[in-house]
Amino acid sequence: MLKFLSLDDVTLSYPFDIFVTILLFVFLILLSKQISKKYVFLQNLYLNFVFFYIVLISGISILLFFLSIIGFDYVVIRYFFWVLILLIFLKFYQQLNELLLISKKFIKKNIFISLLLTSFLLISLLPSIDADSLDYHLGIGIDIVREGKLINRQDWLHFRLAGSGEYLNLLGIIVGSKNFGQILQFSSLLIILLSLFSLDLKKYEKLSNIKNFNLILFSSPIYIVLIYSQKYQILGSSIVFLSLILLKHFHETNSKGIISFICLAISFVISLKHSFLIPGFILFLILIFYSYKKKQLKFTFLNLFFFFTIFSFPYYLKNFIFYGDPISPILEFMKIDKNQNILAFAKSITIAETKLNLKNFPTFVLNFFSPISLSAIFNFFGFPALLIFLLTRFKKFKNKYLLFFISTNLFFFLILGQTSIRYYTDIILAVFLICTLNLEYIKNSIIFQNIIKLNFYQSLAIIIINFVIFFIYVPKGFSVIAYNKVLQNYALNFNEILWIEKNTPKGSKILSENIRSNALHKRSFLAQDVLKYMNLTEKQLIKTIIENDVDYIILDFPIKKKFISLYDKCSIKESVKTKKFETETRNPLSRYRFNYEMILFKNSCKN
Repeated sequence: MLKFLSLDDVTLSYPFDIFVTILLFVFLILLSKQISKKYVFLQNLYLNFVFFYIVLISGISILLFFLSIIGFDYVVIRYFFWVLILLIFLKFYQQLNELLLISKKFIKKNIFISLLLTSFLLISLLPSIDADSLDYHLGIGIDIVREGKLINRQDWLHFRLAGSGEYLNLLGIIVGSKNFGQILQFSSLLIILLSLFSLDLKKYEKLSNIKNFNLILFSSPIYIVLIYSQKYQILGSSIVFLSLILLKHFHETNSKGIISFICLAISFVISLKHSFLIPGFILFLILIFYSYKKKQLKFTFLNLFFFFTIFSFPYYLKNFIFYGDPISPILEFMKIDKNQNILAFAKSITIAETKLNLKNFPTFVLNFFSPISLSAIFNFFGFPALLIFLLTRFKKFKNKYLLFFISTNLFFFLILGQTSIRYYTDIILAVFLICTLNLEYIKNSIIFQNIIKLNFYQSLAIIIINFVIFFIYVPKGFSVIAYNKVLQNYALNFNEILWIEKNTPKGSKILSENIRSNALHKRSFLAQDVLKYMNLTEKQLIKTIIENDVDYIILDFPIKKKFISLYDKCSIKESVKTKKFETETRNPLSRYRFNYEMILFKNSCKN
C-alpha cells in the first residue's frame, strides 16, 4: 500500500515553500514577458504581456488537467517543472534586472499605490487557513497527486466544484508551494493595473487627484478576503475587467487580435468558477453585437469555438461523464431521476448566504458601503461602491456597453437572490471603468471630490489592516513549528486532524462527521459528505462503510440520534476516545466559532 500523502508531505516545509511560491510566480512573469517580446499579438505592450500571461496560466491549467485524466507520476512532473524553471532563469536572468528597473520606476512615481500593492502581496504569502482552500481548492490537487490521476470521488461532493483554478493550485503543489493560488490572486491586481495602462489617460494627467482616483481599484476591504484565499474569484474578475477594456479597444480598432483575446478570456474565466458563467455570457453577447457591426462575426464564432473547445469544454465534459451534469451540482434539479442528496448539497453551498428578499434588501444595499456585522467586517466595498451615484452626473454617456454589462449582471444575480457581495465585484469594477472613461463629466462633482478624499483614508486603513493581518498570521520565527502554530490557532480542523493522527495507526482509513479540511488529512479518508449530506438509511450507511473499508469513525458528541444505532452496532467500545475542540477560523470575529466535542472509535463493521 502506498504511503498516504498530505499537503505537508508533497510540498516543501515552511519557509521554503514561500520561496518556491515567489520563484514560480516570477518564472511565469519572466516567461510571459519573453514570449510577449518575441510575438507581438497586440500592439499595446501592456495588453500583449497580459495576453500571454493568461495564455500561459490557462495553458498550464489545461495541460495538468489532461495529465490528470491519463495519469502521471508527480515526482517526474516536479522534476520537469524545476528543470524548466531553472532553464528559463539561466537563459533570461538578465531580464530580471529589467523587471526590477520597471518596478522601481513605478514605485518611485506611485509610492502610495505601491505600498498598497505591497501590503496585498504580503498577505498573499501567508499560510492558507480558510475553509474552502483547505477543502477542495487544495484538496483536489493533493488527491490527484495521491492517486496519480483524477478519479471520480462520489463521496466528496465539493469535488464537483473543481474548475481550471484547482489545476493551477495543482501546479503549485507539484512544484512544492502551499499557497501558489494566493499569489496568483495577487496578480489579479496587476492585471487590472496593466489593463488601465492600455487606456489613453493623458488628457486627465492635469487632474491633481487622478492618482488618488486610481486608488479606488485596490481599496476595498473585500479584496483582503479574496486575495487571502485560493478561491479564484478576484482573478476571474480581473480578466472580466480586462475584457471590458478590450471591448472598448475592439470597438475603436476592429482588431482581430483583440477578438481572439476576448474569446480566450471568456473561455478561461467561465472554467474558473460556475458563477462566472453569468458575466462570461454577457461579455459574449456584447462581443457578438460588436462583431456583427464590424463584420467580424464569422471570425468571432470560429475563435469562440476554438478557445471554448480547448479551455472550457474539457471541464464540462468531465463533469458530464462523472456526474451527468456539466456544471454539477447546479443542474441536478433538471434531471428526471433527481438525486436528493445532491440537491441538498447544492442548497447547502449557499446556506451561509441569506437569500435576497424584500425584507433584507435594504441591508443588502447597505452592505456594499459598510459592514452590517462584525463577522462581515471585510465583506464590503466601502467608498468605491459610491461611484454608482456618479452615473447620474454624466451629460453624455460614453461606452454604453458597460451600462448594459452592469445592469444585466446585476439583474441575473438579483434574480438568483445572491447576497454575497463578492459576486458583485465585476459590477463595481465596471462602474469604476465607466467613471474613468467619463472623468471629464464628473471631475468637478462634489460627490466625486469627497469620494476621492474619503477613499484615500480607506486606502490608508487597508494598508494598516494588511500589515496587521500579516503580523498576526505570519509564522513567527519562520519555522515549521511556527507555521503549525498558526494553523493550530486559525486553520479549520487542524487540531482535530492532529488528534485523529495521534489516535489512529498509519494506513488506516477514517470517516468523520465534521472534518472538512481534506487537504490536511494525515490518514486515508471517506469524505464527511457521506454523513453530512447523504441521507443514507442505517443499512445503506453501514454498507458504505464496509465497502470502503473504513477503520475509524469520528462523530460529534453527544452523538446525533440518527447515528446512535451506527455507534451501537459498529463501535469497539474499548477504542472510544473523546475530546473537546473550538472551531477555528481565520476571522476571530466570525459568528461560526463555537465549542464542540468529538468521539472517535474503531469500526467493527467490516467484511
